Amino acid sequence: MITLLVGIIGGIAFPIYLYGTNIQTIAAGMIVGILISFSITTVEKRILHEPLRRIRFTSALLLRTAVQLVVILFYVLVGFAVYKEIFGNSGMSNERHLPTFREFMFGGELLTIVLYGLTLSFFFNMIRQMSRMLGQNVLLNMIIGKYSKPIEEERIFMFLDLNASTTIAERIGNIRYHELLDDYVYDITKPILESGGEIYQYVGDEVVVTWSHTRSMKAMNCIDCFFRISEVMEQLAPKYQQKYGFIPGFKAGFHYGTVVTGQIGDIKKEIVFQGDVVNTASRIKETCNSLGAKILLSRELLDVLPIANSSYKALRVGSFLLKGKEHEVELFSVVNTEAAEAKKKS
Repeated sequence: MITLLVGIIGGIAFPIYLYGTNIQTIAAGMIVGILISFSITTVEKRILHEPLRRIRFTSALLLRTAVQLVVILFYVLVGFAVYKEIFGNSGMSNERHLPTFREFMFGGELLTIVLYGLTLSFFFNMIRQMSRMLGQNVLLNMIIGKYSKPIEEERIFMFLDLNASTTIAERIGNIRYHELLDDYVYDITKPILESGGEIYQYVGDEVVVTWSHTRSMKAMNCIDCFFRISEVMEQLAPKYQQKYGFIPGFKAGFHYGTVVTGQIGDIKKEIVFQGDVVNTASRIKETCNSLGAKILLSRELLDVLPIANSSYKALRVGSFLLKGKEHEVELFSVVNTEAAEAKKKS
């Protein structure tokens, strides 16, 4: 969406700068901007994303900028040719708004477009890559100062953890284990994003995901996320078996409540969530080990989820005194009844 917005604004602004407020050139610029945006998005997802995942920041930035500049120039030249063919002899334009192709190529306009596209693409990619390094919405929230003063908000937290991580690291070695974690995090990112989750932290082999109250209460987004991850890892099992010699398992603990969200730090700034909710979610995840459970969630979360209207069924596990807690926490497991029925039929 952001790429499309930048493409439309850029596509409209530049024709106005070069040719004035001519309705035909503005419309053509908008169309070219939309085509450029969709093409860049397609190239990024299908071609560049995987190869650029592990290369240096500067190399990825320059390569992305170069590829996008080629896309921009292609559509600008095609757009100019089509525009000239449609409006050149129609009386709907004049020489001021429609230079000849030779003038366009060698009169300085193409060079201006190259510099404009290069600058726009470079800074857009710089901001985009910095945003991906900091995390979802972190850069934007820092710029607008959303959490410059701490606020209280209701959030869901999921602590997702690999099983037997120490044993795995000893078996395959530290470098291979890091590669495994990188592949694992990469593969589960899409289902997290599709469920509206925000990746808060990577802590060793643990991924901490959060949802705001308003985004997750209308649906079972947080629970959907876990089962989507399960589906993805099941589909990718042959890849992990071939590459690492085993299929990684995982477990998750969920909790819900009020946290204090704020920006901390000086030379290194972060937006952090503080409160008992975060610690409790972590303890619930740890309880999965002792109970042999894959997913556990608290009564507090279950009470605010519309689970009765979903394909999921909650099973009470019991009440437990978690580490650091003064009172017992009632825990539940969750099963996907539709998926279970489908497996029985197959």
